[in-house]
Amino acid sequence: MTVAEDIMEKLGGGKGDNPVDYYKKTGKPVSLSYIVLAPPWRQFFIDKVNMPLIKIASLIAKRIPEITKENTNYRNGYAMMTVIERFMRYPIVINRMQVIRDFLKIFLYKLCIDLFYSDCFWLFTEEVIKAILRREILPRNEPLEEYFSNQTPKGEDSIIAILQNKKKLENLLGDKWILKEDA
Repeated sequence: MTVAEDIMEKLGGGKGDNPVDYYKKTGKPVSLSYIVLAPPWRQFFIDKVNMPLIKIASLIAKRIPEITKENTNYRNGYAMMTVIERFMRYPIVINRMQVIRDFLKIFLYKLCIDLFYSDCFWLFTEEVIKAILRREILPRNEPLEEYFSNQTPKGEDSIIAILQNKKKLENLLGDKWILKEDA
């Protein structure tokens, strides 16, 4: 029995249209969003994955001392502190800001105290930037009004959209930029 079948059995015997049945009927892979968001798995993922993850992040974040420019000497950490401060000023009108703060605090902690994770993050960031410039990553959607106020930058004004538009990029960086493709 697969893990998915075991979960379905525990959630009511796998009756009805569920990801496992769909997969068996069509032979096609089932999208992660369907598995996580569709009944009967939705409540399982809320109760057994999302809520414990949020609780653990909150507990861990409370144990980490405040990270300031005065108590760390990691140069890129300073820049990330500024990025986080700017991000937290966005008028995001959701009740999840504390969860976001907790995850960002854990991230900043690992970035500032552990060179291995820091180097991994910056290498990952470089790969993300290359994917953006190759247009493999799409700009954000227009912000949903229930989550973001009308002061949040729109998708077409996001930095991803600017980086993918030669004219807007020239306005941002000047006309001397060149992206060298991977060999």
